[in-house]
Amino acid sequence: MQILNDIPERKYIEAETFLAFLGIYEDKKRERGYKKGLKRLKDYIKGKTCIEAGAGFGIFSEYLVKLGAKKVYAIESNRLAFNVLKENVAKYEQIIPIRSRIENFKPREEISLLIHDFFGNLLYDESLFALENLKFKPRRVFPNIAKLRYAVVNANKYYDDCITKNVIKQLSGMLISDLFLELKDSWQGTALEWQYPEGLKKYQIKLPYENLEDLLLVFGLQIYDDDLKIAEAGKDSNWSLVWTPVNANIFNLDFKIDKNHGYVKVKIEWTN
Repeated sequence: MQILNDIPERKYIEAETFLAFLGIYEDKKRERGYKKGLKRLKDYIKGKTCIEAGAGFGIFSEYLVKLGAKKVYAIESNRLAFNVLKENVAKYEQIIPIRSRIENFKPREEISLLIHDFFGNLLYDESLFALENLKFKPRRVFPNIAKLRYAVVNANKYYDDCITKNVIKQLSGMLISDLFLELKDSWQGTALEWQYPEGLKKYQIKLPYENLEDLLLVFGLQIYDDDLKIAEAGKDSNWSLVWTPVNANIFNLDFKIDKNHGYVKVKIEWTN
């Protein structure tokens, strides 16, 4: 979905973010994975106070109530999503919708469980940094582990009538989501690891190839809660595989965070 008429930039960004929620909620496999994981955490939910951070339309806040939560703070910063959230949870006295960024919210009572979906296609390229700047310490965060896996593949296995060798050449230095929808090879390593509360670990990718022609580097997000896999790029529609042509033998991925505006810029570097 796209906004086709000219509107003020701030309103455009707000509406664009709101429309993204619609795609998220179409991913029913993601929803099932989250609910399966939450069922394992009933001791953190039943009779307890919980938070859904980045609550969107509040579907997991509702699910927490069904699992016995005494109180749920549904925290959402987007104005349009918050309007929908308020209507969706109005019938639940246990759910308190609050319009705020999670890092600005400070509850008075202990929070037993915080649930979130702050993962981007490149793991750390959306809002995970917010969990490192909380004004409170939840007993448990769900999900609590994520990995950005990578593989180096021969592009000849992936070219088609549209995405040809010449097309790929024009994409040098760019990370492209959805270039190809599935991985026909196996993952070879891990570029990033995130765990709560430890945070993010980055690993330099070194490629032992002399001939770099027709090679693609592909990334895919995997989300876990302890040992349970919750979701995976390429299998859940909410997260896409990310592709880039191989330009050199060493690849570095970095993130620049603007905490004031709540967004992340992704930087890449190829060296020999």
